[in-house]
Amino acid sequence: MIRDLAYCLALLHPLSVGLGLWNGGNWVYTTIVLGVVIYPVVEVLGRPLIASNNGSNLAKIPELIARVTFVAVITTVAATIIIIPDGKFTTLEKIALIYACGLTTGIVGVVLAHEMFHRRAPMHRHLGSILMFLTSYPHFKLQHLYSHHPNVATERDHSTAQYGQSLYNFYTQSIFLGGLSMWKRECARSAILSSHKYHPIHNRAMTLWIIQSLIYIAVFILLGPIALAAFIAQGVIAIFILETVNYIQHYGLNREDNCKPDYSSSWDNYSLTNYALFNLGHHSDHHIHPTKPFHDLKQQPTALVMPYGYFTMAMVALFPPLWRRVMDKRSPHLTIEKQH
Repeated sequence: MIRDLAYCLALLHPLSVGLGLWNGGNWVYTTIVLGVVIYPVVEVLGRPLIASNNGSNLAKIPELIARVTFVAVITTVAATIIIIPDGKFTTLEKIALIYACGLTTGIVGVVLAHEMFHRRAPMHRHLGSILMFLTSYPHFKLQHLYSHHPNVATERDHSTAQYGQSLYNFYTQSIFLGGLSMWKRECARSAILSSHKYHPIHNRAMTLWIIQSLIYIAVFILLGPIALAAFIAQGVIAIFILETVNYIQHYGLNREDNCKPDYSSSWDNYSLTNYALFNLGHHSDHHIHPTKPFHDLKQQPTALVMPYGYFTMAMVALFPPLWRRVMDKRSPHLTIEKQH
């Protein structure tokens, strides 16, 4: 019961943005302090949660929390872009609030969207797309489901960071090269289905971006240019957070093309903060059983485990020499090199 309720940690980010919007002043930095200070301290000083989640006792509770979080994230983004144009905030406070909103969208919203993409019900996948429209990165669904999962831990996967690759080089690979690969794949699919590469329905990327453009237009007409700029800016922040997580999850892990993914194709983490990420840390189990709900994911004894949680490792990744010092010695790639 307590373990199921722990998923309420996911609500702290949207609630902290709400505090900043409501109170102003130093409260606008609450979300940043939570993600950059409090959570990393918990991860570094706290012990890993051994066997922390071997299935939910009351699945209805985590599912209810996920639904509430879905509404909270959308409300947070809407409130931010509505209130930001208000003159009561200083320029610095506005920047902090937009950044806080982007943290919430990228940390909580994207993780929840990812969970929904993997559900079997079409409605869940549509709800996941709604969350990704908040990031201006709706094609992530196509890239993730149809490229990352089949090709994880191979050179064909643009979302797998290679051994020795820096986070900043990975951004180019995943965002631009991965996006280009997805676009070519969708054009080829559309040409097969409709004899036209740019069919607005059969080319799913075009469909998503048409909807995204309509959202931009609606925000501009209803709320003005400042709100639109805030909406796009927080989405860009969310994109970089998403790709930082991608970098962390599979760094330096490779498999042969003719071998199936196994539990060593992902890095796991079992910190308390994992509850705030809907069990994203049980990533190896997710890749082997992608349709398994987040509350049923289990720790795997053969999975590779990061030394700290996602919040800490994301900060470490910003400094490539430090990242390599922490992670390279844990990478199976180093073991293979020594054998040769």
